[in-house]
Amino acid sequence: MRKKIIITFFLALLSFSLSGLAETIILKSGKTVEGKILEKTNESIKVDAGGVPITYYLYEIDSIDDKKINFLSLDVSDNNKNKSLALSHNENALAKEAFNKGIAYTKEQKYDQALVSFNEALQINPDYAEVYDKRGSIYAAQGNYAQAISDFNQVILANANDAKGYAKRAAAYANKGDFDQAIADSTKAITLNPKDDMSYILRGVNYFNKGDLEKAINDYNNAIELNPDNAFVYCFRADASFVQNNIEKALIDYTKAIEINNNYADAYSKRAITYFLKKDYDKSWEDVHKAQNLGVNPDVKFLDDLKKASGREK
Repeated sequence: MRKKIIITFFLALLSFSLSGLAETIILKSGKTVEGKILEKTNESIKVDAGGVPITYYLYEIDSIDDKKINFLSLDVSDNNKNKSLALSHNENALAKEAFNKGIAYTKEQKYDQALVSFNEALQINPDYAEVYDKRGSIYAAQGNYAQAISDFNQVILANANDAKGYAKRAAAYANKGDFDQAIADSTKAITLNPKDDMSYILRGVNYFNKGDLEKAINDYNNAIELNPDNAFVYCFRADASFVQNNIEKALIDYTKAIEINNNYADAYSKRAITYFLKKDYDKSWEDVHKAQNLGVNPDVKFLDDLKKASGREK
């Protein structure tokens, strides 16, 4: 796994080192695109931007490698220019229609149909960042994290200040097991939006997965300060305290999580183990029963140990 990460890292460095062979395209919107021009016509250019072919109409472009683009000087008649504009507007309308269909399918939880519609929108307009965002979210929910990351790359490419784009990519990296990259993206999201408690939680979970418990707890503390009513973060902080063998702190946070959400089955299950370690077997059984009633069965070995220690079967 470590070799794979290193190879991927150096491939990324290589792609940056080759950027000197690419053109710098400044759009009239102010956006900068680095990429190799794959194709030129009298109306448009096709650019390889990070491995994704994107078409830009010449009237959208301010300059290429600091050379101003004078659309009227390119042997294109006014009629052709108007035709190009009309085509662009028509394509945008068709892409928007496909995108809206994808959103409707997503709301109906018809994710395969949604993907078909989003793919159609991107075939019409490969530079449609919002489509990449929605499609990436579906891929992530389906467990296709590599494709989700690819789509979130496009979201970030379209807007380098999109905090949510970094947070979503961080979550995909975390689920893929790349905790370092997840931490890096979470940190970027926090830098862009330091008031987002979820980015702190996400980074904290990844620090926890790496065994850096103090940093995890610090992030959970920040998240709680921003939003003290999120039951999950108390449970996560309790997990970190539990691993540190700080049973009293863990018990306080599991209890707080349950106070906020009295249907939090996982918190009951974990608090049951905490009470067991304190030898408060009656309370441990109470939490076991609550967890079971909510659909969560505690670990079988733990239940066997609880039965032996308490002298009870249930």
